[in-house]
Amino acid sequence: MTRSEKVALALVAVSTLLYIGLLGIPFLSLDYATKVAVGGAFVAAGEGAFWLGAVIAGPQFVRRCRSKLWPARWFPRSG
Repeated sequence: MTRSEKVALALVAVSTLLYIGLLGIPFLSLDYATKVAVGGAFVAAGEGAFWLGAVIAGPQFVRRCRSKLWPARWFPRSG
């Protein structure tokens, strides 16, 4: 794996963590407007990190990752 692919994978991982972080925002002791702003910032940063990682990695790397994450291939049918 090249250095650019590692950076791209790290950006996609950061994107995933930002989306998981969205689940904790309702439990923060902030007013509603601030929660909405923080949630919007998490979504914008998550999308930006994902697409920047996808652009850095290139289309072949993205296809390879998507093929490994396809749930239908996790449990092949027998027969």
